[in-house]
Amino acid sequence: MDETTDVSHREQVAVFIRYVVDGHDGPMIQERLLALVETDDVTGLGLSELLLKTLEANGLSVEHIVGQGYDGGSNMMGANKGVQARIAVLNPAALFTHCFCHNANRAVINAVCNKDNR
Repeated sequence: MDETTDVSHREQVAVFIRYVVDGHDGPMIQERLLALVETDDVTGLGLSELLLKTLEANGLSVEHIVGQGYDGGSNMMGANKGVQARIAVLNPAALFTHCFCHNANRAVINAVCNKDNR
């Protein structure tokens, strides 16, 4: 799940799901965009509620979440009031990891912008 402001200054939230399916060559990981939703509330509480409503609207349950991946914003990864903390209260098995794509982006930015590498 990630949020961004679009060109019309509306806050858009993308909710992705990753799941395992049985393929003819063994288990395969699939990732799909579940929803793109507009919101006015980008607090941990507001985004948590949005996530839960989106899951429910698509016939999915928070009890089946085994992992959560978000960016480094306090509203997403905050230990007490972030989305990950609020989901973990509902399902302690839903482990949080910082989003790999955001980690990779930070690593590239840090490498390119390093003042020692002029």
